[in-house]
Amino acid sequence: MSILTWCKGMIYLCIPDHFSSDVCGDLEEEYTTILLSNNGRFKTNLWLIKHTLSICTHFIFSLKNLLLLLVSVVSISILFTMVLSVFWLSDLADASVLNDAFWQRWLAGNSYQLFFEPSLWQSTPKLLSQSVDWTLWLYQPALIYALISLVILYKVNTYRSLSITQHSLASMIVLLLPYLVGSLLFSFINIQMTESGPVVGFMWLTTVYLIMPISFQLTKQIKRNDVYFT
Repeated sequence: MSILTWCKGMIYLCIPDHFSSDVCGDLEEEYTTILLSNNGRFKTNLWLIKHTLSICTHFIFSLKNLLLLLVSVVSISILFTMVLSVFWLSDLADASVLNDAFWQRWLAGNSYQLFFEPSLWQSTPKLLSQSVDWTLWLYQPALIYALISLVILYKVNTYRSLSITQHSLASMIVLLLPYLVGSLLFSFINIQMTESGPVVGFMWLTTVYLIMPISFQLTKQIKRNDVYFT
């Protein structure tokens, strides 16, 4: 198999289908022209490899692909953190593991502080190896909110054709609203420690339910568009 065939194969793998045929045709034409100009096969092959790598790199590291990678990494990281935190809290037998200052901030609505606790991350291997209690993940108010939010986002995006910026802002609002509502409840209502579970469950589980579907919708929109943040 010739080096030209290998390079064309790389291009077909790395760039969109609607570009690949034209790019490969132009590349083959230039390669033949340079080769026939007595530039030498070795130098011509080096030119071909360099040009192929330049084309592939341009498309692989395009803004679109970087955005797709960013959305994927952020969404998976958030999901992993939230799932791990729910596991950790459900397995917490001794509340004194965390100091009184932590629990005071917790009752003030600052539940996010748990994500920065070293004990959470130190227990990761143990938490991931234990059996899953699926009842932890079935909280009706959070499920209802997540389903309604996804339907609204889908309908709005269908009828209004939101830009990527607008879609991202709408998604952020949907994801953050339960946390803001929960924080307000903690701020204005004297919620006891034994009563904080349902509120925190609503704040966290809505994110667990929504993060991947919303990320999937956003990545689909990024793939469909060539112009960003309009």
